[in-house]
Amino acid sequence: MAIDSAFDVRLTGPLQALRADFDLTSNGGAVAGAIVLDTSVAPLRGQGSVDVSRLDLAHWLNRPDRTSDITGRVDFDLRFRRGFPIGSFTFDGAHARFMEYEADDVRATGRLTDREALITEGNATA
Repeated sequence: MAIDSAFDVRLTGPLQALRADFDLTSNGGAVAGAIVLDTSVAPLRGQGSVDVSRLDLAHWLNRPDRTSDITGRVDFDLRFRRGFPIGSFTFDGAHARFMEYEADDVRATGRLTDREALITEGNATA
């Protein structure tokens, strides 16, 4: 990944409800929030809310042709395993751009599968 980053994290609680409060800044955007992890199960389960600012997926995916500018709040319930995490998410954002598509006041719900991100409902001003 072509990411230059710095982060702060604070972990508290038991292994079944390990709270991670974090703040990550990078050349691919910023993410801050809280996640509660259940590290006693496999795959690892995480629920939380994060604020995303100016997220550029081109850096994270190592794909210069997949530029984005995403700002908003993401709530999620995911299973973290090898490869892509799976589970549900909601996004409520002031702005989102991916490649040549751009919109404001974006609201979306969906699921991550082992191969893709599926948006089950969404609305925005494009």
